[in-house]
Amino acid sequence: KDMFNYMITPNKSSYGETSHPTEKPVILIKKFVDVNTNKEEIVLDPFFGSGTTGVACVLLDRRFIGIEMNPEYVKMAENRIKSFQNQTKLT
Repeated sequence: KDMFNYMITPNKSSYGETSHPTEKPVILIKKFVDVNTNKEEIVLDPFFGSGTTGVACVLLDRRFIGIEMNPEYVKMAENRIKSFQNQTKLT
């Protein structure tokens, strides 16, 4: 018998930090990055969108490469990640 794991997360409307239509919750991506990488390793996200993977990496002390073709989303991700980098420097 097959077993499946499901992660249930709220709609974007309940946690949206940006205007990106498919933004993921940082807590979800943080779980994936945490269990699949070690500190200072590099995480590649070829569909970077609003930068959630970058935020998770900043919070978990990982390096990252994000690829995004939409210039609007690139700027959105840059601003979002800078905001989290500034917050982590203050703590």
